[in-house]
Amino acid sequence: MIWTTLALLLLVVLGGFIAYYGDLQGRRWGKRRVSWFGLRPKHTAILITSLTGAFISMVSIAALLLISPPIRQVVLEGEQAIAEKARLDRQVRIARQQAAEAMAQAKRDQELAQEAHQQLLLSQKALQRAKQHVVVLRAQSEHLRAQVARKRDELAQKTREVARLEQQRARLEALNRHFVAQNRELAKQNLALVHENTKLTQENKTLIASNSDLQRQNADLGRANEVLERTNQLQLEANQSEEQKAAEIRKQLQEVQDQLAAAQSRYTMVSQRLDEVYRFLAGSTNDYLVLRQSPIAVRYGAELARTVIAAHLDRQTILTQLKQLLQQASATALGYGAAIGDNGSAVHLLSPMTLTLTGGATGSNTEAALNDLAARLEGSDTPTLLIVRSLSNTLNGEQVPVEVVSRTVQTVFHSGDELAEEKIEGVLSVRDLQQKLAQFLQTDVRSAAIKAGIIPAVDPVTGASQVGLFDPLTLAHLVQQAQRMRGPLLIKAVAASSITSADLLDPEHLRIEFLRAAGG
Repeated sequence: MIWTTLALLLLVVLGGFIAYYGDLQGRRWGKRRVSWFGLRPKHTAILITSLTGAFISMVSIAALLLISPPIRQVVLEGEQAIAEKARLDRQVRIARQQAAEAMAQAKRDQELAQEAHQQLLLSQKALQRAKQHVVVLRAQSEHLRAQVARKRDELAQKTREVARLEQQRARLEALNRHFVAQNRELAKQNLALVHENTKLTQENKTLIASNSDLQRQNADLGRANEVLERTNQLQLEANQSEEQKAAEIRKQLQEVQDQLAAAQSRYTMVSQRLDEVYRFLAGSTNDYLVLRQSPIAVRYGAELARTVIAAHLDRQTILTQLKQLLQQASATALGYGAAIGDNGSAVHLLSPMTLTLTGGATGSNTEAALNDLAARLEGSDTPTLLIVRSLSNTLNGEQVPVEVVSRTVQTVFHSGDELAEEKIEGVLSVRDLQQKLAQFLQTDVRSAAIKAGIIPAVDPVTGASQVGLFDPLTLAHLVQQAQRMRGPLLIKAVAASSITSADLLDPEHLRIEFLRAAGG
């Protein structure tokens, strides 16, 4: 700045000196009446004055450039410096924008840190609930042990009762055989008496007096025979009643045996579940400091894979699709930092214990859980959505415990149905249009989709639920389309095809339309 000021002052002084000296030379040469190149003396004096001023100015500027490097740099590189200054100004503006974005990113990171802290608090609460659940399972185990003991006592009592009834049935069968033999004997006697009666009837003419006695005897024998027949019938009915009671007792005994087997199976499942919970608690206690200091690869409740099982499939096909679903979940978990476990997969299916109506339990391991799920889905009349979901927060380098959740698939939107709409007033900038479009998709469209029944997916990293995804290129294209229309606009979200509760909203299923608003 000092050299520039000195240069300007020197130029002013030099201008004055050139004016004075040029005028002096002009008068001197004018008085001599010199003529150059056939010019008049007056014009020759003017030419000499101009050449003298130009020569002095050129010598002075050359001397100034030689003496002062800063001034020489300003004269020679001034234009380049101005262009460089403009370029640096643009870089400064870009740097300021990047600094603002960095501050926004730092703020988002701080929010994520707060969310992670809240998630840690939730994990601690989940650990406390797991401990309480262990206490409850212990109480259930003691109750089941007592119930098994009672069932064993009841089984022994029923066994003794069955033995007693078997002995009674044997006695009744022996007595029945005796009465049957006696009845046959009486029938033979009755037949003999009938023959005798026939003979007596032939002799009735000669033996009228004795015939009355024989008739009375015959009537007595008939009544005795009827009494014996009624007694035999009553005995048969009593025998049948005893046999029905014995059948009922055998049926009750079989039911008691089934209940005992179910109780034993349930006791085994509870014991296995307790062992899993103990191992989980032991691992949680040992890795508590690691959980506080290590990054989380997959969050609790995160969706790792999903698929739709079509209706009316056979069990083997369903089982194949289930195994492919677990392989897809394993690949997703590996992508987020999980590790492969002893089962050769990055996920471990923890089959939840399912209590039956008889008190039994199913689902002791992965194969059993998959077979049970395939059996339940076999021949289903409606499609079913299966989601592999994380059961806990998983650190980097750990295997992810998962469960398979099933949901019935149904159509929630038909092609052409309108999900949501919003009006944009005035002409907005690109940034404002981006914010408006993002808010419309994340608020209005998301609420309409969840309300209609679309099952959202949970992000493995952030833990946030989402019903769809639009890539940045598609969003940029939509913003350009809206910007070209200008004026008040009406944004509409329309189903591009039939949407089920298992589908996620993407450009294939959802179409964004821009219309001119009324009065625009």
